[in-house]
Amino acid sequence: SRGLGDVYKRQLALSAAMASFAQTHVMDVNTKKTAAAATDSTNNATATGKGRDKGVFVCHIDEMPQFPGGEKALMKYLSNNVRYPKGAIKSGAQGRVVLQFVVDEDGRVTDVKTVRSVHPLLDAEAERVARGMPDWKPGRREGKNMRVKYTLPISFKMPTGTIVNPKAYQEWRRYLKAQRDSTGMK
Repeated sequence: SRGLGDVYKRQLALSAAMASFAQTHVMDVNTKKTAAAATDSTNNATATGKGRDKGVFVCHIDEMPQFPGGEKALMKYLSNNVRYPKGAIKSGAQGRVVLQFVVDEDGRVTDVKTVRSVHPLLDAEAERVARGMPDWKPGRREGKNMRVKYTLPISFKMPTGTIVNPKAYQEWRRYLKAQRDSTGMK
């Protein structure tokens, strides 16, 4: 029989599969301009957007940054390291925390921040795990390492039948509504 921890790990591993849909951004190290990037089936990225200077620029990434061991290793890392906070379980908090971070020229994960909050404890846990990631293989363009910004969703889903504190649940729902109201989300 599997314990509750195994159920959480399995659900986190499945939700980590969403990492393949992560939006990326490229930062040109020389000009400090950023741009949204979309990867194609050959793992190249074309980026367009407005930099600090006037106009639009385009960046082509020869190699996207890669978690050591690839996407499956990233999913395994997330499922092994994310711990569902007890306070969040008590309140019934669940959902998708969206993080942004930069993989710098040396492959280090920096500038981790939550861009879509679900619950303060879940946000903190997702950020903790992202900050603890091992160095990635950095993105490259024309033989030079590039800074690349990733948007990574991490889903937290509680198994059916989890006992929730009704008062804590109502507090969490109010928090979630306030977050959505402040960002204009429905």
